[in-house]
Amino acid sequence: AQFARAVRGRVRLGMIRGCSIPGFLDAVAGLGRTHPGIALSLHEEDSDVLRSQVLARSLDLALIAFAGRAEPALDTVVIVDEPIAVVVPEGHGLRRGPVRLADLAEEKVLCLPRGTGIREAYERSCLQLGIEPRV
Repeated sequence: AQFARAVRGRVRLGMIRGCSIPGFLDAVAGLGRTHPGIALSLHEEDSDVLRSQVLARSLDLALIAFAGRAEPALDTVVIVDEPIAVVVPEGHGLRRGPVRLADLAEEKVLCLPRGTGIREAYERSCLQLGIEPRV
């Protein structure tokens, strides 16, 4: 405990907007209590921007939406694997059962903007199936 209080430094942490990793805020608060000599600064941005900032060393680490595209110059560790849901109105044909990506081929999809991991993963997955994503 005495050693933890003697540790000093700065950590610049980037995170995607709306980051909802269970226990994350508790961990940040706990770090402040157990290591008061560490100054933690949080920066919100899109995944592509955060990845670039870590490469440029303006951030020490970042929590991003990983789209399966590893950056060779970075070490990437998946810490949460979240399912993605399709939301449609009552009476829509996709409500009849499980939805496969191919089922979205003719659908216009509302998705997060370019530069976000989820958008990148969606578009790449569509193209791998020979589907032109309609976003």
